[in-house]
Amino acid sequence: MNKHTYLKSTVLLIGFLLISPLSFAAKDSKPPKLFDDPSVMKVTLTGPWKTVKRNVEDDVMYPVKLDYIGADGQQHTLDVEVAPRGITRRLRVCKFPPLKVHFDKDKTKGTEFRGNKSLKLVTYCQVNTKYEQYYIKEFLVYRMYNLLTDFSFRVRPMIIEYKDSEDDDDSITRFSFLIEDIDDVAERNHDFKELSVATTSHTKLDPATTSIFSLFQFMLGNLDWSATGGPKKDSCCHNF
Repeated sequence: MNKHTYLKSTVLLIGFLLISPLSFAAKDSKPPKLFDDPSVMKVTLTGPWKTVKRNVEDDVMYPVKLDYIGADGQQHTLDVEVAPRGITRRLRVCKFPPLKVHFDKDKTKGTEFRGNKSLKLVTYCQVNTKYEQYYIKEFLVYRMYNLLTDFSFRVRPMIIEYKDSEDDDDSITRFSFLIEDIDDVAERNHDFKELSVATTSHTKLDPATTSIFSLFQFMLGNLDWSATGGPKKDSCCHNF
């Protein structure tokens, strides 16, 4: 191969490598769904966080702007709503509550968030950075649970900057993660259905599945859950 032919071949190869990703992108314009991508997503949530913390006991929806870097490397913005959720962390332990994020399905079409109506967000709890390690460990427990069984919630890790829309100088960046909706867990497992059952007998539970689920609860350190009883107000067990 002479020098001219070699250079021509090299140019063609480089051109192919540069053009190929664009060609693949054109064939599959939709980004991967939220929980199909294991990578860390960079997100900014801008909302009235002072008001949320001040009225943490109220089940109120707050408008929030969600900015994120998508799989295409570009920044995208969604208008969502959030509400405080949970019991122990929300009311007794944390200065910042866990949240439930509500989406407008029409606005999420074609994005990583498509198909989701609402999702639980595990947020930061205290300003002290040592608390961040607790949620990194909690996230890893979910990932280990995924290795043991498909009957488990997938999670998406995020680095979130919480910007207060009521105070431009008030912001904090912490590790957080979203938890897959239970209906999606059921659907991808042979179209199972979520049931609302007050109580059940242990004899009706699959031993292996129940044992793995119990291990999951133990690793999370949950003390207020029951495999056979549903949630009861002001008593055990709201995690089940």
